[in-house]
Amino acid sequence: MTCSSMADVASEASAPAGSLLTFSNDAELESLRRDQFTSTVSHWLSGCTSLTALDCTGLSQVTTVGDYWLSRCTSLTALDCAGLAWLGSVGRCWLSGCTSLTAMDCTGLSQVTTVGDYWMSRCTSLTALDCTGLTQLTTVGDFWLSGCTSLRAIDCTGLSQVTTVGAHWLSRCIRLTALDCTGLTQLATLGDWWLFGCAMLTALGCPWLPLDLGILGAPS
Repeated sequence: MTCSSMADVASEASAPAGSLLTFSNDAELESLRRDQFTSTVSHWLSGCTSLTALDCTGLSQVTTVGDYWLSRCTSLTALDCAGLAWLGSVGRCWLSGCTSLTAMDCTGLSQVTTVGDYWMSRCTSLTALDCTGLTQLTTVGDFWLSGCTSLRAIDCTGLSQVTTVGAHWLSRCIRLTALDCTGLTQLATLGDWWLFGCAMLTALGCPWLPLDLGILGAPS
């Protein structure tokens, strides 16, 4: 669901109409808070180009989010996930194409186990990502953090339960200079094109190598 149909958000997401807070109009959406529902439909808040902030404190009962949540929200600069205490799975394209996003606090995502394809892909202003809060994450789809051309650092310390990462993880992150994967102690499957196009990468800490990766950055 895109912002062109904001009047329908409450009914289609099974939330009370009064749960929408503090926004000026459809074209100038500034902030929104939701409460009292456990899952969302596909395309919730996709393409909200004027959205700058989202208060997640009212999302404490949400366990599942559909595809395209917050994708192409080109004015969103930061997301605090502290209220997402029970979120367990997220669909495809979460935060994909959020070109103004500079930071993301993952400390509230301690119950997330699965994230679909294109998570945070093409977030071209993102400079760093701290994954220490993702302690239950096991599976990430294709194109995670692909095309994040300003990304310089990623802390993988919290990824000790991850077993599977899809293709194109961190591909075309042209400013990434170092990657320490020592925290990925359970990783068993890593897709093709990992780190493809990371021309500035000079240090790679991966004690579990060699996996069956073939040539680094190309299909095996």
